[in-house]
Amino acid sequence: MSKPPIDYIDTQGLSPKLTEEEKVKLKSTPQKHKPMEIRPRRMHTPQLVKELKILINEVLDEREGKMDYETIDSDVKITINISELVAIRASFLGEDLSEGQVEDLANQLRLTLTWDALWYMVDDSILEYLDKSDKNYGEIQPEPGREEYLNQIEKNKKQFEMVDLVSPSWTIKVPRRIK
Repeated sequence: MSKPPIDYIDTQGLSPKLTEEEKVKLKSTPQKHKPMEIRPRRMHTPQLVKELKILINEVLDEREGKMDYETIDSDVKITINISELVAIRASFLGEDLSEGQVEDLANQLRLTLTWDALWYMVDDSILEYLDKSDKNYGEIQPEPGREEYLNQIEKNKKQFEMVDLVSPSWTIKVPRRIK
């Protein structure tokens, strides 16, 4: 059997006109459709979602009196608002920055700020806690073996005097041996 000429298209199904044989054949073969895949679109990161679930369950357990466990997050966290820090430190230094200047500087610091001083402070605290610190605050005595070096400096101070060496464009102090 030949197909009839395509004189129209079914706009709902977007299919051409079918013959009776094609209609029967089409209806006799069942169509399989995969289940629709639902992907949740979240505005939170997976880590934040996990933390929120934990928090919600903790609140519900606390309400029901089931708090017989420790919370998962026992870390001490420090949050620093760099914009606020810049504004406060600028006023401390007596400088008046506009809000735009504060934001520009804060954005620059977000990329360039290092935490070296914080690391050194933590390292020093650990060593002090373990009594392994090499810092002796308030010590004024020379270290052993250094006394000879300091005595040599004092001896040299007595053998030399500082004089000005003058040029038309500069003046420097230089040591001259005392006769």
